[in-house]
Amino acid sequence: MAQYSPVQPRTVVEDFNDREMATAYLLTLKRAGREYAYSAMEAANPELRSFHQTAFMISCAHAYDMWQYMVKKGIIH
Repeated sequence: MAQYSPVQPRTVVEDFNDREMATAYLLTLKRAGREYAYSAMEAANPELRSFHQTAFMISCAHAYDMWQYMVKKGIIH
């Protein structure tokens, strides 16, 4: 099992470092993806349903790209 160094969250941030920005973006993409998936299953309008399905797939692709970036930068293993 990989060992990760502990990180103390900063609550007052005037400037984000790369790790904080990448983590925030990845978490935002994950949340957006969940919401798009949920909305797609609930939508009755075919056009709206299709939009949410497409947005879900884009969120998934961007989240994977972000994960790869974070691995490459050594932010996560």
